Amino acid sequence: METYVVITAPATEPLTLAEAKLHLRVNNSVEDALITALITAARQFVEGYTWRPLMTQTIDVVFDTIIDKTIMINKAPVQSVTSVKYLDLNGTEQTISSTLYVTDLLNSPCRVKLDTIPVIKDTLNAFKIRVVCGYTSAALIPQTYKSAMLLIIGHLYENKQQAQSQTLSEIPFGVYTLLDIENNKYNRSI
Repeated sequence: METYVVITAPATEPLTLAEAKLHLRVNNSVEDALITALITAARQFVEGYTWRPLMTQTIDVVFDTIIDKTIMINKAPVQSVTSVKYLDLNGTEQTISSTLYVTDLLNSPCRVKLDTIPVIKDTLNAFKIRVVCGYTSAALIPQTYKSAMLLIIGHLYENKQQAQSQTLSEIPFGVYTLLDIENNKYNRSI
């Protein structure tokens, strides 16, 4: 089983503050900090639900061990594989030369195929692949993801006081419908 660790978070969000404020029909700057935080929260929700990073970010995919030469990375779109590392029997981190593996960045999930499986120390988090993933610009993100984000932002904005009373409303059903529609496009080939 793998663990995904964000090393470098996205530098920008898929939606601008102006886009979110237009959706919310907010004409002042009083709640700009709140709306900016809601944009990030909405992106993180979409990424968590879909397993798809929306904006460029660096992620470590960490395994305790590997048993197959072909390793799947379920964080499409993957732009590049930066490094493949492992702990040798002495616990020293080793980097596998990029000439000793090939990558398939076109498919979802992305695949990394090793020439040989290295001898890895029997410990936790012994094998790590660093990838740069996400869409390279907000313009490339499917509109259904952005629409889902706007629904989430609207819901959180309208229900911002509910956190104090501990009776939070559910995320609107339409969010899940939009995300499932887009995800089904990718999952048909898996």
